[in-house]
Amino acid sequence: MTTEQTDFDDDAFMARAGASPMGLLDECLKTHVDLETAEKFRRKTREAGTDTSGALRDWIYQVVHGKTFTDIQVDAAKSKREALFGTGPALDQMGPKL
Repeated sequence: MTTEQTDFDDDAFMARAGASPMGLLDECLKTHVDLETAEKFRRKTREAGTDTSGALRDWIYQVVHGKTFTDIQVDAAKSKREALFGTGPALDQMGPKL
């Protein structure tokens, strides 16, 4: 059995652990649908490369915040990258780099 080190900033880990750029993902929302609809939805989400939880989460965040959860995570990752490499609009206002 091999052990693999996990980067705790990894997006997949964050979603499973319940952490996100907007705080803990600790509130559960669920619904019931008929079997045929459930099968079609699961197929559609698999074809899109996600799962039912990810698709529902993206839909909820799009409706509430105007951005999917995936988009919010991408924006947070870009901000981290910009901070690491000293790029981006916020850092450009700080003056010349040394």
